[in-house]
Amino acid sequence: VIAFVQCDHLYNILNKHNFFNLDLVHVDAEGYDWLIIKQLNLEENYPKIINFEFFDLTSEHYQEIITHLNMYNY
Repeated sequence: VIAFVQCDHLYNILNKHNFFNLDLVHVDAEGYDWLIIKQLNLEENYPKIINFEFFDLTSEHYQEIITHLNMYNY
């Protein structure tokens, strides 16, 4: 079965629905968490908590996400 699904970037979805003051971002995307988290504009949307699974990440992607989040004081 092939199904076509309309997709958009997280940044566009947040802006479209006026989500600017986020307390929590929880991502569970079966190993694709980093791809979603890096779509957050952490200068505009600074959630208090970012929760994600990192068990399926490669060590390279894990280090990238930690470095990225540390740049924004997470």
